[in-house]
Amino acid sequence: MDSVVALPEDVREQLARFEAAVASVEVGLEPLLAADRRDLEAQLTPLERAKVHVTLANAVSTLFCMYLKTVGLDPADHAVKMELERVELYRAKVDKIKAG
Repeated sequence: MDSVVALPEDVREQLARFEAAVASVEVGLEPLLAADRRDLEAQLTPLERAKVHVTLANAVSTLFCMYLKTVGLDPADHAVKMELERVELYRAKVDKIKAG
């Protein structure tokens, strides 16, 4: 027996914003995912490649945190927290090199 539970209006609004954000990320990533990674990286300087890798690692980890929240888990209690910290260390290294 399935029972349908009506969600409160504020939860429906948050869910709609979340779905819109995910759709926006998917649209933004389409060109990157459709292109050949080697061709893209060949056009970048080593510093630009490092920035892309750090940004993608942060995006994937953040999306996974969002997933954990949707299934009722706290990302702060998951290994992904350490991954985000590690990515932030690399971001600081890239920023330091960029600053010269």
